[in-house]
Amino acid sequence: MSDNSDNVFDAAAVSEGITINPAAASVTRNREVQSASESSDNVLDAAAVHEGITINPGKARVTRKWGAGAAAALALVALTTGISVLVAKQYQQQTVVFDMKGTIDLFMQQSAKQQLDENTAKAMTTRFNNALRESLNAWQQSHDALVLVPPAVVMPQRDITREIQADIAQRMQGTP
Repeated sequence: MSDNSDNVFDAAAVSEGITINPAAASVTRNREVQSASESSDNVLDAAAVHEGITINPGKARVTRKWGAGAAAALALVALTTGISVLVAKQYQQQTVVFDMKGTIDLFMQQSAKQQLDENTAKAMTTRFNNALRESLNAWQQSHDALVLVPPAVVMPQRDITREIQADIAQRMQGTP
């Protein structure tokens, strides 16, 4: 398409508006002026360039524009990813464990030592169940956490068994 030594351009390429890149600059034909592309000997001299062909650093500008656009898009993706991570962490519930079996076994051992009649044992068991349920619900609501039993958890989690047992004891003593 171009011979850099003679500055000769293919007339078809120039008339089609094709960008020709000799060395570092791109040479683009100006569409309004067609006299330069219609020269009979296809040799571009200083007068032809002055009449209708402009020399632009085309690719350098386009590359900078695309580079800036790509950087802006990458920054936008990073920002939205960061916001998504923060929102996900904000709404992620904490997971804790409570040894319900151990707590119930402890209650059964303590109530067996008291040698209560059947009606008193039923009333105490009902009070214990209510205190257990209320204590777990109150703790879960105040901490916005997911309470699981130890066998359901693979990774070590915070154990709230002692806290719940202390709250159950207080509720049991406060209830007549």
